[in-house]
Amino acid sequence: MNRFVTGLTGLAIVAGLSACGGGGNDDAQLSIDGAQLSIDPRQANELIPDATRPETAEGVRELEGRAIRRANGIGIESDFVGFTSVQVESTGDGFARSSASCLELKCMIVDTDNPERKVEFDLTDIDDVRELVEDYQYVLTKSDIDLFEGARGVFGPDSRLYGAWLNNSAFAVITRATGEVNDEDITITASSQLAIGGEFTSTQLTEDATWVGVMVGTPATGDQRDEILQGDVELNYTMSEQHIDAVFENIKNLDRNAAHSVERFTFDDVDVIENTYVQVNTNDGSNIVGGFYGDEHMETAGTFVKEGIVGAFGAKKQKQQ
Repeated sequence: MNRFVTGLTGLAIVAGLSACGGGGNDDAQLSIDGAQLSIDPRQANELIPDATRPETAEGVRELEGRAIRRANGIGIESDFVGFTSVQVESTGDGFARSSASCLELKCMIVDTDNPERKVEFDLTDIDDVRELVEDYQYVLTKSDIDLFEGARGVFGPDSRLYGAWLNNSAFAVITRATGEVNDEDITITASSQLAIGGEFTSTQLTEDATWVGVMVGTPATGDQRDEILQGDVELNYTMSEQHIDAVFENIKNLDRNAAHSVERFTFDDVDVIENTYVQVNTNDGSNIVGGFYGDEHMETAGTFVKEGIVGAFGAKKQKQQ
């Protein structure tokens, strides 16, 4: 069984079982376990073009129930997971500002001063990651995708998750999830972008196609680091070239209720290999990686790094005209 899906799908199920139902409160931002969630659903709906939100608490609870069913419906095994970025902070001897690399949820820290010194850990060992989505609120719906914010109240609002569950896949960005690992005198602080799904679509694409959806992310550096970004994504597949062009635009900062400094960027001529696609640019460090899920490639989900933003996305296939 895929370790990533074992961990994250389990988190999704926990989220559904213990959701506070507070998304029906339209009077103010929610306070969960004493943590103030920074995304105001009403402001976000005004900020995001063509976003929608039910007018009643009952409507919100119906969408939260739909998210639970989707989370439980995603297959227990997955072929794909996106990149995971980890920043390391030290609480004792060594590993301060050290590098870390991850494959699925399995990560390794390497001491920059002593490369022979390494510590392996699973991202789900981190307390915040394990418990991050125990409480969440529904924020808005865009392109028929329901977006949720989770916050770990015990640790404060800096540990956050923002993303969505589709029918066959899920995507999210996690910021500043913190916890001790492996009984070592170190604390891991992880800001990650994640994309998962059930099994890949079994057939290959045979015609031009378009997917429309949502991107979520956070600035990688600067004073807006760990703040939540949301924008639109459109991916277009050209059968004759067997590549994808991806457009990310209308990018907004939900914490500041304003447009982000980078409102649009693209990935052009991304190679499609069977039912995945990937492009890595060593010149500027940008990359995109994703896969197709569901019958007839009905969904796609993936992760990206570009223009100082790390994030994830999910999109649904559009009917051809």
